[in-house]
Amino acid sequence: MHTEKNAVNLSKIIRHKDYHEFRQISVNVSLEGDFETAHTIGDNTKILPTDTQKNTVYALAKEHFTSSIEAFGLILSNHFYSNNPQVSKTKIEITEYCWNRMIIDGIAPFSFIHQWRQ
Repeated sequence: MHTEKNAVNLSKIIRHKDYHEFRQISVNVSLEGDFETAHTIGDNTKILPTDTQKNTVYALAKEHFTSSIEAFGLILSNHFYSNNPQVSKTKIEITEYCWNRMIIDGIAPFSFIHQWRQ
């Protein structure tokens, strides 16, 4: 059995002394495991609610989304797997949306514009 939370949208500003980074991602979380009792006898105690999945993404992003989306995905996967004994498999999908620094009068440490794909 599985449970999932799709499209957890997250934007983060990483502040440096002379410039900022703007990161925007969308995270899909899919968990497989022993969730059968939710469907057979109505016992939801093993289900990890979608709001909990979403809030976990936000909480872990605060401290751990500082490098690549792959590294953050591994942190998420490890967290869900290690802290929920009923989970036997995790799948994390992350899409990152690119933003470019706006150059105005030759400088642009804090302004961004969305990079559209053609």
